[in-house]
Amino acid sequence: MVLLGRFYQGLYIVTFVLGALAVGALTAPVAYHRVFTEHRFKPQLIDAAG
Repeated sequence: MVLLGRFYQGLYIVTFVLGALAVGALTAPVAYHRVFTEHRFKPQLIDAAG
């Protein structure tokens, strides 16, 4: 088992959290799109946007 110093523990946690946020930011639009297209909300979205 490797013990990290306090700085490297903090760096690891920050890197891990930022990676998790990046994955969420990249996958959220796909999930949002699937929810609205599966429920046939596309015409209402187009009317609201236009």
